[in-house]
Amino acid sequence: MAGRELLHSVVIAAPIGAVWAELTKLDGKQRAMMDAVLDSDLRAGAPLYYRPADGTRVFVVGRVVEVDPPRPLSHTQRRTMRDDPWTLVTWELSEVAGGTRVTARRRRSWPRSSRSWKPVTSAPRSRSSTR
Repeated sequence: MAGRELLHSVVIAAPIGAVWAELTKLDGKQRAMMDAVLDSDLRAGAPLYYRPADGTRVFVVGRVVEVDPPRPLSHTQRRTMRDDPWTLVTWELSEVAGGTRVTARRRRSWPRSSRSWKPVTSAPRSRSSTR
């Protein structure tokens, strides 16, 4: 399965700026990443970490590849709890009737990861749609 791409897309009933703010929030829980806290400068080449709210460990490490508000955010990542390989994640946002389409692309090389993306793309819809 090396090099296979996972693609998930959802429309969130919120303006593109609000969805971007949630995906790139640095001062609180990251709803799109199962309430982890994002730690990064969010500029190309900067390191990126996802930690629990208490900061006791790091769940995901990576590096920002591209950031261009409010549309694409790309970063590498590797989960630290497993012996996972590096993968590239790209969040694409586009304005559509009724809100914002969020498309998450992930180049993967391990078969078990596909189950984890449905909750990741569902979480912002349920929480960001309340204004």
